[in-house]
Formats: sequence, structure tokens, C-alpha cells
Amino acid sequence: MYGDKSFLAITPARGGSKGVPRKNIRMLAGRPLLAWTVAEAKKSRYIDRLILSSEDR
Repeated sequence: MYGDKSFLAITPARGGSKGVPRKNIRMLAGRPLLAWTVAEAKKSRYIDRLILSSEDR
């Protein structure tokens, strides 16, 4: 929250890559790649809600 405003973060994580298939769930340093993005967004003092959209399972 910033002042009296709340913020929503939307992360569209398209997994359909020709170069690196299923890249969002590929492991990087012990965590799926997408987990790094979510962790950083959760650290923000401005983001009140995070929505993640991906077709990877």
C-alpha cells in the first residue's frame, strides 16, 4: 500500500517458448524460474496482491 492506494501486480508468464520449452518451471539455483519472480514481487512494500498466470504446470 502506498498512501491510501493499494496495488495489484499481474505476472503473465507464458511458458510456450521454442528456445526453452517449459521455461517457467525449469530449475534455476534450486528453484523454478518463476519462483524467483514471485519472491521478488512479494518483497515489494508497494504490491498488495499478486496474480500469476501461466499455462505451465
